[in-house]
Amino acid sequence: MTEAVAVKSGTVRFTLDGQPVEAPGGTTILEAARSRGVYIPTLCYLEKLLPIGSCRICSVEVEGVNGPVMSCATPVLEDMAVTTKSDSLAEYRRQMMQFILVNHPVDCPICERSGECSLQDRSFEFNASWQAFKTEDYKKKPVIDWAALRYDKNLCIMCERCVKICREVQGFNALEIDGSGYGAKINTVTRQKLDCDFCGQCLSVCPVGAISSAIILSARSWEIKKVESICPHCGVGCSYHMDLKLGKIVRISSDDNIGVNNGNLCVRGRFGFEAFHSDERIKTPLALKGVKHEPVSWDQALSEVVEKIKEAKQKHGPNSVAVLASENLTNEDAYMLQKVMRAGFGVNHIDTMSNMINSDLNAQMFDNYGASSQITSYDEIGKAGAFLFFGCDAANENPVIANMVRMAMRDKGAPLFVASSRDTSDFFPGPDSMMRYKYGTEAYLAASLIKAVTDADIGGLDPDSVADQVDDTAGLVKSAEFINVQDAAKVTGVDFKAIKQTATALALRGAPLIFIGKEIHDHHGSAEIMRALANLANLTGGKTLVYKEHCNSQGANDMGLSPTHLPGYLKADDTGAVEHYNKKWGSDFPAFSSPGPNIFDGLSDGTIKTLIVAGCDPITYYPDGQYVREAIQNAEFLVVSGSFPSETSVLANITLPSCQIAEREGTYTNNEGRAQLIRKAIDRVGQARPEWEIFADIGARLGLDSYLSCEQVADEIADSVPGYQGLTHDNVSGGGGLVSYPRKGKAESFQFNIKPVETGESGSYPFLALIMNSLFHLGPATRRSPTLNRLEPSAYIEMNPEDAEEGSFNEGDKVVVESKQGSILASLKIKNRARKGVVFIPINFENAPAAHLVYRNDPVTRVKISKS
Repeated sequence: MTEAVAVKSGTVRFTLDGQPVEAPGGTTILEAARSRGVYIPTLCYLEKLLPIGSCRICSVEVEGVNGPVMSCATPVLEDMAVTTKSDSLAEYRRQMMQFILVNHPVDCPICERSGECSLQDRSFEFNASWQAFKTEDYKKKPVIDWAALRYDKNLCIMCERCVKICREVQGFNALEIDGSGYGAKINTVTRQKLDCDFCGQCLSVCPVGAISSAIILSARSWEIKKVESICPHCGVGCSYHMDLKLGKIVRISSDDNIGVNNGNLCVRGRFGFEAFHSDERIKTPLALKGVKHEPVSWDQALSEVVEKIKEAKQKHGPNSVAVLASENLTNEDAYMLQKVMRAGFGVNHIDTMSNMINSDLNAQMFDNYGASSQITSYDEIGKAGAFLFFGCDAANENPVIANMVRMAMRDKGAPLFVASSRDTSDFFPGPDSMMRYKYGTEAYLAASLIKAVTDADIGGLDPDSVADQVDDTAGLVKSAEFINVQDAAKVTGVDFKAIKQTATALALRGAPLIFIGKEIHDHHGSAEIMRALANLANLTGGKTLVYKEHCNSQGANDMGLSPTHLPGYLKADDTGAVEHYNKKWGSDFPAFSSPGPNIFDGLSDGTIKTLIVAGCDPITYYPDGQYVREAIQNAEFLVVSGSFPSETSVLANITLPSCQIAEREGTYTNNEGRAQLIRKAIDRVGQARPEWEIFADIGARLGLDSYLSCEQVADEIADSVPGYQGLTHDNVSGGGGLVSYPRKGKAESFQFNIKPVETGESGSYPFLALIMNSLFHLGPATRRSPTLNRLEPSAYIEMNPEDAEEGSFNEGDKVVVESKQGSILASLKIKNRARKGVVFIPINFENAPAAHLVYRNDPVTRVKISKS
C-alpha cells in the first residue's frame, strides 16, 4: 500500500494537446512532450544543461495562464492543460525569432556553420524571412581571437549555452555575459585573454557560428563525411566523429546521443586530430646500414626480424628476446603480438611500460584484488553517494570523467572530496574538503579515513552493514585499528577537520566512488595505498575506479601483454591455461616461468639480446631515461614500430611504420572495461601497417594462421579470450560491449603497511619533483598538433609562490631543473598548488624529457632549480 501511494504521489497527470498523459513529478513540459514524441521547437535548450530559457522558442500555452510559458523551464502539474501547436503560438515563435535576428548578419554563404545552423533551421521553420526590427547605429564588431577559439559577437544570439556548459559541465566558469540588451556579448570572466582548458565545449554547443575553431574550416557541412570512432588520447573511451572532406580530416565533432561521453570532449580529443596529417611520419620500413637508416621492403625487414629472433633464441634461449609494447595498441594488435611471440617463437617476456612501473595495478589486478578489482562501470557515477579523488588530478588526467562527476554532483547533490599532494580544488564546483597531504603519507591518510569512518565520534559506521558484500568486515576495521586520527593529521599534514568531514560523509552518504590517479599508480608505495583504498571502499559499500593513462591500457592487459599472464588473465605458468591456448592456436608452447629481471635490467646485464619495441618510446617516457638509453644501446638487435620517429627509433636496426588510428580498424577497451570499435577514416600514409598486420605477417612466416582482416582477429579474440566472448566488431559497433571480467565473489579485506615513503633529505636537491602528465599532451601524437603546441608549446615547471619568493624566481623565468641523473630546461609557472618544497613537472616534452631526472631505484625524485 505504501509503495503504491509513493508511486502515485510521484506521478503527475495532465493533458498534452488534448491527450491525457502521465509524467514523473518534476518533469518539465518539454521533457514530457519529447518522451511522448510530441515536437516542440527549441534553440537554446540542451538536454545535458539545466534549463536556460533565453530564446523562448519552446514556449507553449497553458490553460489558465496569461501568455505563453517556456516549456523547457516549466514543470508539469496535476491537471495542467498544455497546448504545443496553435496559430497564436506560431506567430509568437516567429516574432521571437525576429527579435533574435535583429542585426544578425546575413553572411550564411560564407559562415562555416551554414547548413548545420540551428538559427537557419528555426528561421526556415517559422518563415522568419525578413528582419522586422533593427537597432540604431549598429556597427559590426571585430572577431576576437581566443587562441584555439574565435568569438564573433556579430553572429552571437546570446543563447548562453557556452556560459552554461563551461560552468555546469566543464567546471571552468571562464565565460559570462558582459553588458545588457543588444549591447551584450560573451566575454571572459576576467575580461582578459581567455585562459581555460580549451576543451572546445563552447564551440561544440554554439548553435550558430559565433564561437568557432581557430582552425579555419575548409569545408561546408554538406561536403563533410562523418566517421564515428573512439578518441585515442586517454582511457575514458570517448566517442567522436572524424569529419572529412576529400579524404582529409578537417575537424572533430561529437554527438550527445552516442558513446559514454554524452558529447563531451577534452582539448586533446578535439584538437589532437591534426597529428593524423603530420608530415613527420615514418612512411617505409627502414634498416640500419652503417650509420644510416635506409628504406627497405616489408619482406626484407620482416625476414631479418624473424631471422634475428630465431638466432637469439637458439644461441641464448627464449628469455634473451623481449617485447615492450604500447598501451595504445588496439586489442587486435596486442593479441596478435603476444600470440606470435608465444606460439610462434616461444617467447614470453612481453611487457608494457606501465606494468613495469606498477604491475600491481595492471596485469596482476585480478590476482591481487579479486572482487575489489578496479574495474567499475561509469553508470556507478550517477549512483554514487559521494566522490573521493585520491592521488588524482581529476580535471587533467581523464577530463571527461570529471564532466560526468560534475553533472552527477549537480543532479544528485553528491559531495566531492579530494586527497592529493597538489591542490586540485580548481575542480568546479569545488570539493567539500581538500586534503593536500605530504607526499609519501598516502597509505597513512587512507588508513585514517578507515579508522574515522567507524569511529563512534566521527563516522559511526557499523561494519556489519556491508557484511553481505564483504567476506571479513572485522578485517577491514582491524587493518586500521592502530591509527590515531589526530596523529594521522600531523603525519599527513591534512587538517583533522578535513579528515573528519570526509569520513563522516563517506559513512553517512554511503556507496562512495573512489577515483585513483597516476600519482598513486606511479608511487613506490602504490600496492599499500591501493589495498588501503580497497578496504575503505569495501567498508563504505563503495567502489574504486583507476584512471588509465592510455586509450587501451585496460585492453592491452586483457590481451596478455604481461610476462605473468596470458590473454584473459590466465596465468602463464598454469598448464591448463597454456593448454587452452595451444588448442585454440594449434601451437605447442610450454608453460612459462618468470622471465627474470625487468627488460631494461635484462638488457643492461646482457641477459636480453634482442628487443622489440611496439608503438612506444621508452627512452623519452620511462623513468630514468638515460639508463634506459644505455640499456637499449646494449641490445644486439632492436626492432621499433611506430608512426613517428622517436629517441628509441633512432637506435633501431629495423624500423617498421605503423598506422595511426584514423587509418585502420580495431577495438579499444576503456577504463570501465567497455570494448569499443575504432573505424578507418583516411588512407594509410606511405607503406604504414597496423601492428596486428605486421605481427600476422611474421606469424605466417612461422607457419601460424594467416589473417585477412582486423575483424578476423577480433573474431578469434571473441572465441578464445575469457571475458571477450561475443565481442566481435559487429557486436561492439553500436556503443561497445562490456567485458565479463573474472570475479571472486565477495570483496576481501587487505592488510597493508602505512609506513610513510621516505622522501629524502633536501640537501643539495631541495625540491621534491612530481612528474606527471600535462592536460594538453600525451605522447608523440599530441606533440604534432599545431593547436595543442600553441596552447602549451614547451616544458615548464610549477612552483609554490613561497619557494619562488625565497629563490627570487619570477613567472616565466627560464630555469635549469637538475637531479643527480640529469637536467632539463623549462619555463617557470608560479601556482599555489603543490606544497612548499614540491614542484610539478610534465613528462610530455621530448626536448625536455622529465623522465631523465628520475633515478629508477629512488622512491622519489629530488631536484634543484636555478635560473638559466
